[in-house]
Amino acid sequence: MPASFLELLEKLLEGTGNRKAAQKLRRWQHGRQSCNVNTLVLEYIEAETKLRFNIQREASVQMEHEALFISSTCSIDNDKKTTASTVSRMEALQNELRSLSEGIWHQERKMDMVHARLCSLPIRRALVSCHKDKEWYLSEWMRRDCARREGCCARECGCCRRPRSARRPQHRGHCTAVRACCEQSRGFAVTGKDVWEPGKMAGASKEHQLNLYATRLRDAYFFGL
Repeated sequence: MPASFLELLEKLLEGTGNRKAAQKLRRWQHGRQSCNVNTLVLEYIEAETKLRFNIQREASVQMEHEALFISSTCSIDNDKKTTASTVSRMEALQNELRSLSEGIWHQERKMDMVHARLCSLPIRRALVSCHKDKEWYLSEWMRRDCARREGCCARECGCCRRPRSARRPQHRGHCTAVRACCEQSRGFAVTGKDVWEPGKMAGASKEHQLNLYATRLRDAYFFGL
């Protein structure tokens, strides 16, 4: 069946409100194409995961910085040692905020690059269609996955449905290990090598074949299924 006809059928299905059927058709085409884009799929998922991680960490650091600023300006009883310690901590937080902002910029560029490299493939059309819905990430499987990792979908706070940062209201998504309320629920912060993210499990896939978890992430991120 000609690719042009299949693309026309996709548009017809989507135009008549059958987006899920259109996405399944794109996934069917993707499974039969000769071009292997698994590496690009994994790069996109990794970049999006790191983006969420950086944004959520940025929000936590910003809150701490603001709290220290308010505390330092409201208190007149701080001794020189306490004041110096506060200033030093605020400077460290400012440096981390700059680093996080740079990381966010790089991950956004990486996602754009992957998007462009997918050219006119069915999986690119699927990605465009999927992300027209701002709540694409709230699929049943992704909410279950977040809850399984003890993210906010396991609680009643509703954080996953809201922007994680007033500074970046366009960014929403599921929890990473550095989400403030997840740290409160755990009772401790997760840092360094102990930081675990789903992208690491997906990254264990081989280039020619995605593992089961990576396949589920691909279906969620690119096809909304």
